[in-house]
Amino acid sequence: MNSYNVWLNGKKFTKYDVTFEELKTSILKRLGNINSTNRINKDKYKAKKIIWNAKTIDELMDVDRHTAISLCVREGAKNVPNPTSIPTNNHHPNHSTNHLSPNERK
Repeated sequence: MNSYNVWLNGKKFTKYDVTFEELKTSILKRLGNINSTNRINKDKYKAKKIIWNAKTIDELMDVDRHTAISLCVREGAKNVPNPTSIPTNNHHPNHSTNHLSPNERK
């Protein structure tokens, strides 16, 4: 499982810990949501066929070369930490009470 940055017609999205097949499915779903000019809609079927048959990232990039749809895929997006693994204590080193008067600190 890898992580990918994807730009589809200039809009970026990131997929974390997905297989290549899951990435292709995600791109196909987003491609189905594109509402733009007729020129792009004519290429939509061809683009979906290229994506569906792709076995590598280079084959995915054929969409960009053979249709009016812009697609760029980069492997290796950095993972964000799981929200449950982030400490939730309120004692952050930059949150000092030194700016308060002695009466307010009590």
